[in-house]
Amino acid sequence: MSTRCPVCRKPVDISKDNPWRPFCCKRCRIIDFGEWMDEKRKIARADSAPLGNADDLLETRDDLVAD
Repeated sequence: MSTRCPVCRKPVDISKDNPWRPFCCKRCRIIDFGEWMDEKRKIARADSAPLGNADDLLETRDDLVAD
C-alpha cells in the first residue's frame, strides 16, 4: 500500500518495513517535526474561542482547591 509523503509528496510505501512512514525518509520526518515545533503546522480547533491566559486558569484552579 502506498500514499504520498506529507512533506515532499513523493510516493511512499506505508508498510511496516518503512521505518519513516508516513514519510519517505528521515529528512522529511525531521522537516515535519520542525514545522510542528515552529507552529507552522497545527491541529484545527472546532471552535475559535481563545483559550485564555495562564493566570486566569491558575485563579480558577485555586478557587476550586480552596473549597
